[in-house]
Amino acid sequence: MKNKREAGQAMAEYLVVTLVVVIVLLAPYPSAGSPSVLTQLVHTIGNAYQDYSRALSIPD
Repeated sequence: MKNKREAGQAMAEYLVVTLVVVIVLLAPYPSAGSPSVLTQLVHTIGNAYQDYSRALSIPD
């Protein structure tokens, strides 16, 4: 069984990795005016849903 110190170390590592992922998702691309990865992901998912919905609405 791990002691409290080892459990605390794991929590610190998890926090660092989580923060890095959040920063990467929210940071804009290097080129001026480009949206963040998260913004592009949300836009892409929205477009895919619109296409899916349009395909379902086509009558047989």
